[in-house]
Amino acid sequence: MRTLYENPYFYSVLRDEKTNEYFLEVTCGTTAVFLFRIKLRKNEIEKFLADENALEPLAYQIMDAPGSFLKRKI
Repeated sequence: MRTLYENPYFYSVLRDEKTNEYFLEVTCGTTAVFLFRIKLRKNEIEKFLADENALEPLAYQIMDAPGSFLKRKI
């Protein structure tokens, strides 16, 4: 797994070099901090490749309501 982009203490974009899958890993919580990882969809990958900051709104959504993304959690 290779880190392609990192906004420290907020989110990272990762790529599995074997499968070429992309992931978004978001730091969630307040006093109890945890990482929440989702597999990125094709359109999200395209946005990221065009602008490495394009996933920030999605990262905020995950940070604010990780339960809304449970179906996508890895």
